[in-house]
Amino acid sequence: MCAKPEDGNRAARMKINRDHIEAAPAEAQTIKAADSIHNLLNCVQTAGAFAYKYVPEKRATFYVLQRADRLMMQVFDRILTEQEFELEAKKQRKLDYDRKRFDQ
Repeated sequence: MCAKPEDGNRAARMKINRDHIEAAPAEAQTIKAADSIHNLLNCVQTAGAFAYKYVPEKRATFYVLQRADRLMMQVFDRILTEQEFELEAKKQRKLDYDRKRFDQ
């Protein structure tokens, strides 16, 4: 079951989707992991402000994929971690920029 707009706000819908994929067989979880990897590639560079919402959602998804292929999950974790670092660096650059502007 995929969440629908009437199921609530984005957080509620993502929880419904995670609960659904958590109960799915190994093959479906592996496909979800592969899809997440594809969607995460260059996410921070291309998704703008949406990345601040999307990357943490993918981390939550990562934790429920217990039956997915281990190698696929290792790749998922590596790509996700890279995007988390990119997101943190982007936040820091913005803070530094704002601080410099304020100090002028």
